[in-house]
Amino acid sequence: MARLGLLVAIFALLAGPAAAAPRLVLDAASGAVLLAEEADRPWYPASLTKMMTAYLVLAELRGGRMAADEVLKVSPHAAAQPPTELGLRAGATITVRDALAALIVRSANDAAVVLAERVAGTEPDFARRMTQAARDIGLRSTVFRNASGLPDPEQVTTARDMAKLAAALWRDFPEHRALFGLRELAWKGRSLPTYNGILVSYPGADGFKTGFTCAAGYNLVATAERDGRRLIGVVLGAPSRPERAAAMTNLLNRGFSGALPAVAKPGRKRSGPLAAPASWRRPPTVLDAETCAARGTDEETAGRTVAASNNPGHGVVLGHFQTEHLARLVLLRGKAQLGSDKGGLATVVRRKTAGKPPFQPIIVGLSADSATALCNKLRLAGGYCVVMKPAGIKAARPG
Repeated sequence: MARLGLLVAIFALLAGPAAAAPRLVLDAASGAVLLAEEADRPWYPASLTKMMTAYLVLAELRGGRMAADEVLKVSPHAAAQPPTELGLRAGATITVRDALAALIVRSANDAAVVLAERVAGTEPDFARRMTQAARDIGLRSTVFRNASGLPDPEQVTTARDMAKLAAALWRDFPEHRALFGLRELAWKGRSLPTYNGILVSYPGADGFKTGFTCAAGYNLVATAERDGRRLIGVVLGAPSRPERAAAMTNLLNRGFSGALPAVAKPGRKRSGPLAAPASWRRPPTVLDAETCAARGTDEETAGRTVAASNNPGHGVVLGHFQTEHLARLVLLRGKAQLGSDKGGLATVVRRKTAGKPPFQPIIVGLSADSATALCNKLRLAGGYCVVMKPAGIKAARPG
């Protein structure tokens, strides 16, 4: 695990400085805000939306209107959702328990819609409930338009509201806290790792949720506990996964160190009419279409094994692991776009190497100079890195 923390630091260093974007950290017990930067700036929530989807479903479970082992049927609308998804087919079934886990661990859009339709009949009706529930728990600047976080110009939030939502989930549903800290999902005989790599790399982290769209950038809400003190951090609009993780790590470290005095008192819970999103400043677009396409990945492709042989050039091996799952966890911390401007792509391959475990997380598609420079930096920091020549990459097969 120490290696994972080292990797995220190195990857963040190589990715360059993070763009100015909303950041917030608060003390969960008191609600006191310890740091707030652009915390009330409108932003697209992306899959952080699914925290509110979970909130409404957990309220149904608490009220006895749903049961965790209830079997839900997948509608054509749910099955038609784009990735991230479980690949549920119309007419198939899934339990509430599995759908909730898929919602958080794998950010599954099809599972989100299955749950929304069970609660409210239709996804638009569920979205209206989501926005009203946001008002009821004090989220004054958030409007929801769907259950998943898929792009919608009127689906808007702020870092402050997302911190409040995480705090409400932790406070209101203590019996379900473990849901937000799950590191993997058991599904059809497979173990699918979480997209929330901060759970792996940051000591004491035990929730909450990631989100990504090209417009929103890389979002993250996280909670961690040390010495009986719990903090909730929010990072919105990071330009890459490594920078998202590095920003959150820095935010939580500063909070736990006592370097951040409280700058605001917890506000009183208020309710009121729905905000008019047209009156807000339009959220920025973090990654334009060309840049996003060049990166070639988002939350739905994170952790998937791709054919390394399809990416000519040199690669770098980040370790050797006995299971594909462990190799994927390393990619969760490095991921997926180190050297993205040079065509780098993160993947897992299986190669027979005498005396070493078979699964290797690697970054492929690099020039020889880029691969050598990357490995030199990783080695200087005490990390493991080996340059893989094109012939070796062509011989590798997907894990």
